[in-house]
Amino acid sequence: DPLARAHARACIEFANELLCETFNVTVAKDEDTLAKVLDKLGGRLEREIDTGPFFLGAEPSLVEAALTPALQRLYWANELHPEMEVFAGRPKVERLWLALSGRPSVQGSGPADLKQQFHRMVGRNRGGWRSVIGARVVA
Repeated sequence: DPLARAHARACIEFANELLCETFNVTVAKDEDTLAKVLDKLGGRLEREIDTGPFFLGAEPSLVEAALTPALQRLYWANELHPEMEVFAGRPKVERLWLALSGRPSVQGSGPADLKQQFHRMVGRNRGGWRSVIGARVVA
């Protein structure tokens, strides 16, 4: 179905935008900025996800391959700063992450130290300041 393929391509493009916004979450200088980025990001993501458990329905697709890096980093950021409540009030986003994170293909998709690399990236000194999330990284 050409329309379904076009929709999937648009969703993959959305996943690329989401990854950029996820970076903005990790570099937010203050709680207000962080809250604004999360509201924009989480609200749109919740609206775009189909009935699930995956983005376009019952089966995983290339959209999940494109979304997984952003969702994974949001999850890790939320572990560092649980008050963000990334998944609170966003049941479709949470359901999608739970469906993805339990898959062996996702669990083995990156280097074994990827989470530690993420922590180093968000926790680094940014020229005299650290992000809200970065300040919570324990060295």
